[in-house]
Amino acid sequence: MISVRNRLRLSNGNKWIWLGLFLISFTISCDLFKKLPDTDPISDTDEDLNDIQGPKQIDPETGEFEVVTNLSEDMDTIKWTMNSPDKFPPITSDTPYQPSENGDGVVAGGGPYRISMLLPFFTDRFYSASGEIYENSDWALQFYGGTKMAISQLEKDGCNLQFYIYDTKGTETTTNQILNSQPAINGSHMIIGPYLSSNARVVANFARQNKIPVVVPYSPSSNLSPHNPYLVQANPTFKSHADALVKHIRSNYTSEQVVLVVPNKPDEIQRLMYFQEANYEFMGSVDSTARFQEFIVTDESVDLSKTNIGPYLRADKKTIFIIPTWDNESFVYSFLRKLKIAQAGFSEVEVYGMPNWMTFEQIDYALYEDLNLHVSSFFYVDDYDPVIKKFKLDYFNTYGIAPSEEAYVGYGLTLYFGRLLNKFGKDWINHLDGFPGESLYTKYQFQKITDPDVSSDMELLNNVERYENRFLHILKFEDYHFQPINE
Repeated sequence: MISVRNRLRLSNGNKWIWLGLFLISFTISCDLFKKLPDTDPISDTDEDLNDIQGPKQIDPETGEFEVVTNLSEDMDTIKWTMNSPDKFPPITSDTPYQPSENGDGVVAGGGPYRISMLLPFFTDRFYSASGEIYENSDWALQFYGGTKMAISQLEKDGCNLQFYIYDTKGTETTTNQILNSQPAINGSHMIIGPYLSSNARVVANFARQNKIPVVVPYSPSSNLSPHNPYLVQANPTFKSHADALVKHIRSNYTSEQVVLVVPNKPDEIQRLMYFQEANYEFMGSVDSTARFQEFIVTDESVDLSKTNIGPYLRADKKTIFIIPTWDNESFVYSFLRKLKIAQAGFSEVEVYGMPNWMTFEQIDYALYEDLNLHVSSFFYVDDYDPVIKKFKLDYFNTYGIAPSEEAYVGYGLTLYFGRLLNKFGKDWINHLDGFPGESLYTKYQFQKITDPDVSSDMELLNNVERYENRFLHILKFEDYHFQPINE
């Protein structure tokens, strides 16, 4: 059974109505941790890259990256009208939240287990006069849409879980208010969210202080909350991207064939060390003679007219270029054009880039094809896979809109962690690194990240920086689309 508490009832002709952009709680009743159903297939620096997937733009007011969701279907303009509370009374729960008697959030008898979810619905930016949903609410709506579908599956599994949903409004102030005023938060066995790195940092520190595990779905920052054994990052950090790319490259090529390329900017140059260190880890020792070559481009002209790539190209073997430039599309385009011209007369080349390159709009995709582009990505779905087709159809039939990336993530994370919590109870985080999983868009291979500088046995017992999903797809651009080559 599912009971929902909603403080405001809204109505419109579009099926997004159910999302209820207001504080909601769900109760579902899981006896067993069951196999995935047929619908689910099988920094050390202060640099904060924020979300590392999907089309992005910089919010000029906050300086944060914001996801701009591209749907395969045109999105209808959503209009809401306010209904009379007398005619349409709010749905309320018959069993409001009660803290456990022992005060530590542990429920005797194996359940129900409680999950609090904090998402940026931006309910404060909904105006009844126009009835239009604030555009930046879309991320939370899509994520929550996937979550609701996962909750339905968890209920079918017989899981004994409770969900409490909160709106952070995208601000640290509101996030702090929720953490300090809602008793269900302190009684939670798991927190999922928030989205922005700044808010995720607030919740991660709260989780460490109150010993409540928190799953951060999007932020890949490696410095959210240092030395925090209660922090779980579902989105791999930049170091994981470097490790995955280098492991793939070095399994096929020698160090001498690899060239690291960045523009002459401090933050870009700083990223090179991740790839050099990943190479040392692959070899099992620090060998300065096996360092990757580094090509720091000082040419600041738009077309890189003064840049000479020839000396870095090999005539006898394939040359591998790694370009860890995150969002400088102009530089990437100019360099790839120069490389395409320069490679004539030399051996074949391969280029390895960042996941954001998949959303670049200026670059001629013929360059990707001709230069054998590869990228790392935590997200990939095959639109031709029957399982993906079914999920898209079910989502559209339920909500009247196509699922975005966030819908897949909300569905996958909620299903995986809901089952994990139901199987292992309050001790679930200690089983995380030994319980791999698989979802529609990724695999879950969580590892315990430790501080390499800690050496004593006593310190090692408590030496946990965080838990991190280390799996990444390696996608090759071939036949004019990205496809995985490491599955």
